[in-house]
Amino acid sequence: MTDLSGKILTVNRAFEDQSGYSAIEIVGQQMFALQGDQENLEKQAEIRAALESQYNWSGELMAQRKGGRMYDVQLTIAPVRNQEGEIMGYVGSQRDITQSKELERLKDQFILEVSHELRTPVTNMGCMRN
Repeated sequence: MTDLSGKILTVNRAFEDQSGYSAIEIVGQQMFALQGDQENLEKQAEIRAALESQYNWSGELMAQRKGGRMYDVQLTIAPVRNQEGEIMGYVGSQRDITQSKELERLKDQFILEVSHELRTPVTNMGCMRN
């Protein structure tokens, strides 16, 4: 959960386990502090625009574990409103999708390699004779 400026107010145990950061280490930081590559900068602009328009945002991006290792997450951020309907902050939920993204990358690599092999069968058959 963050305030209106994006400063982290609280995190749950699942976030601590996933990121490697304790609540003490992360509370008070900006919500985008753990995402810094160019692709994420573009996503951050999308997120800011959605939140400024008072909409939810959901998508995939890279996050950084304690120690610097990057991992893939599915992130959803939504405004939190008080009883008068005013936005008081934001709540986020993320899910580690690193394994499924890695399987997707391996599948794509396999398809690329098989496709290449199928396009060049004579060359490959020549190698088999030696």
